[in-house]
Amino acid sequence: MLLNESLSTTSPGEGVYLARDVVRAIRMIGAHAIYATHLHELGDVARINEDTPGDSLAASLVAGSETIAGAEDGASSVRRTYEIRPGPPQGLSYARDIARKYGIELNQILATLKERRVL
Repeated sequence: MLLNESLSTTSPGEGVYLARDVVRAIRMIGAHAIYATHLHELGDVARINEDTPGDSLAASLVAGSETIAGAEDGASSVRRTYEIRPGPPQGLSYARDIARKYGIELNQILATLKERRVL
C-alpha cells in the first residue's frame, strides 16, 4: 500500500489519531505499506508495535538532507539527498527553505512590491 499525506485535511491532532489507527490496522492484517506524511507524531512506531498485535512491524523512515552554508545574506539552505533511511522524524518540513526558493518569504515579497512601485 502507498499512502501519501492521507488524512492531512483534518486538524493535526485528529489526523494523527486517525492515521495511527490506520497504521495499526495495516499492522494487524500484516500488509506492507509506505505512509508519507508530515504528521511527525506518527513516527512513534515503538508504541504502535508494542500496543498492536500483528506479525508485521511499523518503522519510521526519513528522507535525507544536508544543510548548505548561507550565501551573502547569511541564510543557509537545505539540499535534499532523498536517501531513505530508518530514523525518527526530524520535526522539520523545510517550509522556510521552500518559501525562499520560490520567492515568497516576506522580505522577498516586499522587495518585489517595492520594485513594482506598489509600496
